[in-house]
Amino acid sequence: MIAEQTEYVKRLQMRHTALTTAVRMLNETLDERRQNFAPKLQDMVGKYLSVLTSQRYDTVMIPKTYALEVQSDGAYREYRYLSSGTVDQAYLALRVAITNLLKPQDQEEAMPMILDDVLREYDETRAQNALRFLGQQDDQHQLIFFTCHKHLCPLAEKVGFKVKTVVRGR
Repeated sequence: MIAEQTEYVKRLQMRHTALTTAVRMLNETLDERRQNFAPKLQDMVGKYLSVLTSQRYDTVMIPKTYALEVQSDGAYREYRYLSSGTVDQAYLALRVAITNLLKPQDQEEAMPMILDDVLREYDETRAQNALRFLGQQDDQHQLIFFTCHKHLCPLAEKVGFKVKTVVRGR
């Protein structure tokens, strides 16, 4: 009985050592990714957000949680203190930046990107800026954009998108 318990404790110790090593290595990898990926991501999101907001916002901070903070009037503001339209712009910038950074440099084909109603909180100016911005991504992405907002179709066509309307059956 004691021998069985001793063997059981040894197995648990080995498992603990293996799990501790795995967690340490995962944390090291995460830290390395944050150090290399995060600055590029933050810069790219800032540039994209600047385009989307007509240069109103151009600096962001991206904490580990990815809960964006946008610099406004010299201070960083958490997303919950911004308008819903600005928050949507910031997260669109974040999604596009992450996708662009994850795309292999040697990949020539455009990566598909499916966007579902990402402009729902946008006024007309924001929508036009976003559609122009997304149109500039066509060398990086094959964009498939869904919306139930019919007023966006002419705006999309105006900036060069091919628009296909699908009407749900009754």
